[in-house]
Amino acid sequence: LDWGLDFTGGTQIEVTYDKAADLTVIRENLYQAGFKEAQVVSYGTSKDVLISIGPKADMEQSELVDKVMNALP
Repeated sequence: LDWGLDFTGGTQIEVTYDKAADLTVIRENLYQAGFKEAQVVSYGTSKDVLISIGPKADMEQSELVDKVMNALP
């Protein structure tokens, strides 16, 4: 089974852009920042993005959020 964040823990970050978000660019940036398994989906409008990242034992949640936000376009 592929357990989701509800069962494994992890972090979800909601981001809203000024214009339509390019999910491909967001995924590439997160991949390059070391979040190879991040899930990036649009929800609501084309400007709203939900980023889901599994648990990272090597960093605290605030550090993880900062690193993700710095990687976003």
